[in-house]
Amino acid sequence: EVLEHVGLLKTSEDLLFRGPLEIDLFQEKIDFAPFIFGTSMNTETIKRFTIRKLKVDKVITIENKASYLACIKNHDRNKELAVYLAGFYSPVKKMFLEKIWDFIRVNSPETEFFHWGDLDLGGFNIFLQVQKLIPQVQPFLMDVDTLRKYVAYGDQIEDDYGKKLASLLGKPEYRIFYPTIKEMLRLGIKLEQEAIEI
Repeated sequence: EVLEHVGLLKTSEDLLFRGPLEIDLFQEKIDFAPFIFGTSMNTETIKRFTIRKLKVDKVITIENKASYLACIKNHDRNKELAVYLAGFYSPVKKMFLEKIWDFIRVNSPETEFFHWGDLDLGGFNIFLQVQKLIPQVQPFLMDVDTLRKYVAYGDQIEDDYGKKLASLLGKPEYRIFYPTIKEMLRLGIKLEQEAIEI
């Protein structure tokens, strides 16, 4: 996992996604729109495909699998591309996201990008990793209102964890999460995204 985070591990893997993506692969057109329950793409396909068409209002990357499955069950498949990251993205998942980002910023720059993750140290850092690749990405359900709504499902944070969390308030790259971090410290909790209904 650590090696994948820094981009050093080369493995064959599957990426899960759902949305109206059309690709070209070895001169064949493949349309993923009918896969209403989601589908996957393996490493070799990700390396070789080019995007033919993708017209959505929103692209959302999702940290945890249960939340990804809830998202694709309850959201409009024709207007959204949902991508399951499984934590920090690997080099292969990065390649997939780069192709999506490169296509959309040229062909439909009005498309919004979101990342949905845990309200904790890991979730914030995964968001920053996605932001390095897609600068316009915004957090989804990682705000103060969400934290307050699901406070009963939060996990208590220990003193050492709280100190690490508080230290982020001095780092400008975490500015988008300052209000959430302050509320986490006030309530003394962190929140797994699986607790959040969508």
